[in-house]
Amino acid sequence: MGPGIRKHILKSMAVCLLVSTAPVHADQYRSKVREVNPAAQQPADMETQLRQAENNPYGKALLLQQLANQSIRGKDYAAAATQLEEALAQGALSEYSAAAMRDQLAQLYMATGKSKKVVELLAPRLMAAAQGDAGPIKPGKESYLALGAAYADLGQFEQALPMVEQAMAMSTPEGGEPPDEWLRLLLAINYKMGRHAESAELMQKMLRKHPEDKSLWLQLTAMHLRAKDKEKAMAALRVAERMGLLNSDAERLYLAQLFIEAGAPFDAGSLLEEWLAAGSLEPRQAHLELIAAAWTSAREYGKAISALNRILEKGEQPDLRAQIGQLYLDQRKWGEAAESLDRALQSGLKTGVADAWMALGLARYEQGQEAAAAEAFVRAAQYRGARGTAMAWLGFIDPDRAKGLTQVATKEDAPRRALGADAARGDLASALTEAAAISTAVSQPTASRAAGGGEDLTPVGAVRAGNSDGSLPPWTGGIDMSKAPPEYEKGKRIRNPYPNDRPLFVIDSSNWQEHAGRLSAGHQALFQKFPSYRMKVYQSRRSAAYPQKIYDATLANETAASLPHPDALKGAKLGFPFRKPDNGSEAMWNHRVRYRGNDVIVQGHEALVQRNGDIGLSERSEEVLFLYGNLDKPSDLAEENVLLYYLTYAGGESRIFDFAALVHETADIERGERRIWVGVNRRMFRIPPIGYDQPRPGAGDVMVLDQIDMYNGAFDKYVWKLMGRKEMIVSYNDYELLSDKLKYDDILTRSHLNPDHNRYEVHRVWVIEASERESRQHKFGKRVFYLDEDSWSILMVDNYDDQGEIWNFQEGHIVQYYDLLLSYTAPVAVYDLKKGNYFVERMNNEQPPIWYNSGKRRKQDFMPGILRARLK
Repeated sequence: MGPGIRKHILKSMAVCLLVSTAPVHADQYRSKVREVNPAAQQPADMETQLRQAENNPYGKALLLQQLANQSIRGKDYAAAATQLEEALAQGALSEYSAAAMRDQLAQLYMATGKSKKVVELLAPRLMAAAQGDAGPIKPGKESYLALGAAYADLGQFEQALPMVEQAMAMSTPEGGEPPDEWLRLLLAINYKMGRHAESAELMQKMLRKHPEDKSLWLQLTAMHLRAKDKEKAMAALRVAERMGLLNSDAERLYLAQLFIEAGAPFDAGSLLEEWLAAGSLEPRQAHLELIAAAWTSAREYGKAISALNRILEKGEQPDLRAQIGQLYLDQRKWGEAAESLDRALQSGLKTGVADAWMALGLARYEQGQEAAAAEAFVRAAQYRGARGTAMAWLGFIDPDRAKGLTQVATKEDAPRRALGADAARGDLASALTEAAAISTAVSQPTASRAAGGGEDLTPVGAVRAGNSDGSLPPWTGGIDMSKAPPEYEKGKRIRNPYPNDRPLFVIDSSNWQEHAGRLSAGHQALFQKFPSYRMKVYQSRRSAAYPQKIYDATLANETAASLPHPDALKGAKLGFPFRKPDNGSEAMWNHRVRYRGNDVIVQGHEALVQRNGDIGLSERSEEVLFLYGNLDKPSDLAEENVLLYYLTYAGGESRIFDFAALVHETADIERGERRIWVGVNRRMFRIPPIGYDQPRPGAGDVMVLDQIDMYNGAFDKYVWKLMGRKEMIVSYNDYELLSDKLKYDDILTRSHLNPDHNRYEVHRVWVIEASERESRQHKFGKRVFYLDEDSWSILMVDNYDDQGEIWNFQEGHIVQYYDLLLSYTAPVAVYDLKKGNYFVERMNNEQPPIWYNSGKRRKQDFMPGILRARLK
């Protein structure tokens, strides 16, 4: 409990103690043996009277109580507690008197900070009262308050809350307002428990009594942000503004920092820009740097650059010029990045020099200026921290020059200063002390995430219940080996557990509009474009299920996992990180790290089907070792920063191949982007990180790299909006598409996959809308993702062009592997709705089945030096 709260509680305790010394019913002075009239005894000296009462325990107890009352009036609570302890030790009081004295003693313990003694004294008594055994005197509100405050002081907030609530209910039976000190105690308890919505309600009660209290408005804003309610936070801030309560830069900076830490940097940047334009915020460098930090965190790099350029109007600062270069690099504006970085280095940059040379080398390489890039990497290699990476790049661009630099001496480099955040926090250190005590790093997970789930959600966060018309059943645990078909042999190809299911109805070009409300834009476009397209809709079966370790980890992640920014996962290593996502990025991370076994080896075929029906078939294999989600040995992302190792090569599984691509996928892009190598001619070449809308090799411009696994890679090109859940008709339990009884010619038709072998069901999905942050940063202007709520797998993606027209449609055909307790989408089809061709990957009907948990691959198998030996 903070010192401010303790002060208010002690004040309340003192009031209670003074009240408790008033005359009470005569029964409290009655012993079991005799009755004594204290008024008849009036000795001149209390000490003398105590000595005379040595052989009269009852009289001595009464005298000690009188002394305790005098000590309380003099605010000597420690002496009063000692006197009451001695009085009770006489063992001569009636049960009624002793109970009343213990209540008073408990309050004295609280006033003197002896919280453990309060609990020892009051907890048994109030527990007995709760069970109907109140004893000779019913506990009063002061006793409940004292026990609640003691529990809070000991950090036992779960036990404290009901005690304080009971005290308040007894204090205000007619709906009145409790004392401020009591409200502050209840607020502190709720806050420590992570009950931020409840804390905001209490703060509003206090504001009704003290609307002019500036610190309360600031704290209310903080509480709403912690409760993930940006709208209410903004409303509280606006009210405080209209009341004229925000009248200093420190207060405005504090609020902006709150929004940044709460994961709302866009709102923070907008507020700061608004205050700057209105003249209510001084255009000082620290303020402009905070604005740049907010826009950078929001991935609004152009706006961040504008803020930093305002600073540079007053004079050149090499470190800020280097930051601008890095921001241009994030926008892939290579020319502007190179110009800014070169200018910073020529101007005498002192900090982050190695980073600047590395960034300049990358910019020059992307411009096609390999000689200039090599020169920049040579300069970067002079610094110890950058030498390894710089030499790897140099070895890729100019191997001969790299060999000649193996003995180059290195030196230390001062770290690059964080973009404005540290400077801004320095200004805040002395501002709003009381409000800052309640405000901590709100981007961290809290117990509020875990509250309120109950039995209405499955262990992974899906709605357990079915729907109102019965087309979607409730989730009852999915399917496991107990429901496997008799002909299935463990370790062999998966078999259909629902062989007797028959279609309920068929959707085709004549009736699709009747079902349009449950169809994606991509499916609607297929019906309009191809009269042969149809969907056989079956009984819905919620088959998804995962191992118990995944369920346990998912629940634990509710109070551990966080996204400090959209491309950095922290606090989780197993299970779904965000069972109840607050935004689109969190939902997409659930897909990205969903459980797919410890490792997987896929031997398959992919096909490019042209508009005229020509089929280009090629063989491709994939090997993946999952570090995140590995049941046997989950990795610590804080140490390793690697989600998975991925290897792909042409042909079937083999120890030797002609060509390979190796990827180390990272969890925090700011600690290191994905690392990629290409292997050919017995050499492994490190290449710059690729992804986004770069074409996927072999897909004929139908598919781009970030469409692999339905979506992969960074989230910085789009704003990810969580639209909510929706019932849709989706491909589900498509076991027939994996059957070895089918040939590829049976599956691939001219314009789309053969509808005879596809199964569709009604399921609930999460809908995430991704909108480009800036025009033409990506091939697709907008994307809509549909994530299965039971497995967090992306089932469909509608991809739009910059004019808002549907262009490209992805569809994953998912099955539940009941032998392994995991869900997987294969095959995956990608349709170019403008050209009329499509691409299919992960087909293995004519190959061995997908091999999960093979145990054949270890970390060292995915190291470039080891893989070099597997190249021809």
